[in-house]
Amino acid sequence: MLACALVSLAAVLVARAAGEPLAATVRHARIEHPGRYVVTIALASAARRDAVEVRVGDLPPRRVMLAEHRVSRYSIVAVLSAPLTVRAVGHPARPRLMIATRPVAAPPARASQASGPAVSSMGADGTPAGDDGNGGPVSTTASGGPPYETLVWSADFDGPAGSPPNPAQWSFDLGAWGDDGELETYTDNPANAALDGQGDLVITALRQAATGPDGVTKPYTSARLETAGLFSFTYGRIEASMRVPLGAGLWPAFWMLGDDIGTAGWPQSGEIDVMEMLGQDPTTVYGTIHGPVARSTSVYQLQGRAVSPQSLADAFHTYGVIWQPGKITWTLDGVPYATASRGDLARGEEWVFDTNPFHLVLNLAVGGDWPGPPDGSTPFPARLLIRSVRVYQ
Repeated sequence: MLACALVSLAAVLVARAAGEPLAATVRHARIEHPGRYVVTIALASAARRDAVEVRVGDLPPRRVMLAEHRVSRYSIVAVLSAPLTVRAVGHPARPRLMIATRPVAAPPARASQASGPAVSSMGADGTPAGDDGNGGPVSTTASGGPPYETLVWSADFDGPAGSPPNPAQWSFDLGAWGDDGELETYTDNPANAALDGQGDLVITALRQAATGPDGVTKPYTSARLETAGLFSFTYGRIEASMRVPLGAGLWPAFWMLGDDIGTAGWPQSGEIDVMEMLGQDPTTVYGTIHGPVARSTSVYQLQGRAVSPQSLADAFHTYGVIWQPGKITWTLDGVPYATASRGDLARGEEWVFDTNPFHLVLNLAVGGDWPGPPDGSTPFPARLLIRSVRVYQ
């Protein structure tokens, strides 16, 4: 059984000096390999300055030039656990922010038996998968299965090829989404999302320029579907059977947003990423939560991952979460691989996952700060196949 080097990371923004604040948001923080991680930061250029300096631990500072009145993004490779300081250059107040990392030392993982790929993994709270942090197992029913056994909502995709997904269950988000460098425009065109006549919903990314209703033109098209206004819930076991695409720059995701996203905004609404994958790394699945930091515009994230010895793009797999009060556990083919709980949060980080219903989102993004752009080896059309989605309570 392949050992999984799992490290969980939370990134927190903390003001370090007086003067006009330097607005910054952590977009992604991911493990690159043991001992190093990549963090992507978005900086709002509201303050007048020409550049920022980035310092990681005792390493020499790096200067990144900024244009005024826009959002600039960049990635920094940093030594794990070293503090990262972002400082304005040319601004008299010289405000500073520090991004503090909280990696969790990983104890030896316990072997798990599953019908899917063998994975060895650990929870976001630093305990082996299946441990509640007190030496006991993750809550299970008397039958030995995970909690929440009553099926309350399901989506299957039987129907003629070319048919749209059931409009009573799914709606389309249209246009260009996100400010993290994604390259797609989402459409409701059957070429981007339709049933295949064989029991699957297919979300297809195409290399074709398109302009959405927001007036933004992007070089690729794809689809993003959600259940907002149609189905929302609090707590349960959520699973989707999917086959992910392979290729650099592809970013399939099955995730959940708080229903108050339209009023509270993000990250106050909360986000639960049931699964995300990078097409250039088809053996790794990521599970993440994003939430707000009190009295700031900052965002934290807790992330776990599982690594399979086989490519997850070769077959259908079941990606899931068990969402309980104060705790979220991620699963791959029914095997828990990470857990995040209220107790994992640092001071000021708010657990917003017990106060609001969430809805489901499915999408296939192209490009972005995390996966990077497609390259000449990326196959298009690229397809994400979804066989079923289930919610149990």
